[in-house]
Amino acid sequence: MAAAAIANGGLYVSPRVVDRLEDEHGNVTARYPQPPPRRVLTEEAAREVTRALKAVVSPVGTGSRARLERYTVAGKTGTADKAVAGAYNTGKYYSSFIGFFPADRAEVCILVGLDEPDTAYGHLGGIVAAPVFQIIAERVANYLRIPPDLVPERERPSGPSGPDGSPALIVNRSLAANAGVPPPRTVKRR
Repeated sequence: MAAAAIANGGLYVSPRVVDRLEDEHGNVTARYPQPPPRRVLTEEAAREVTRALKAVVSPVGTGSRARLERYTVAGKTGTADKAVAGAYNTGKYYSSFIGFFPADRAEVCILVGLDEPDTAYGHLGGIVAAPVFQIIAERVANYLRIPPDLVPERERPSGPSGPDGSPALIVNRSLAANAGVPPPRTVKRR
């Protein structure tokens, strides 16, 4: 729930599975109204935590295997020794990854938890749970038709375009807007 509240800009939204019950004729027999969202974190704090969680999924972060080609992901890896008979038992782990995307306008929050993963493949959350998040997230994004917020590297224009011959600069406009960064200036060629 905490990750979802961060993804919602600091608002806690009570989860629901059922909106209403209907009889065989389509008549509503019971309604389960959504309680209003409740602020549990300031918007500024939620933005700062989101920024830190995006670093976890950077190429050098512990959750790099959760990266998506077309979406900015914010997430956190987790690995815990399991307690057995009142003591921590090394060799038995709970590994996890929780993330949301697109990070700056989240539509989906996913938790992957693995109880006693096969240690032959590793036991760290970033190694065993993050790739599962990636697979689920790609399918969910496709199913829900979530608009991407990134342009894949292979689809970016190549070749010189700047006045100094440098490659084209592509700015993630949704991230730049949220950070208060003005859009890039257009360089006119003569």
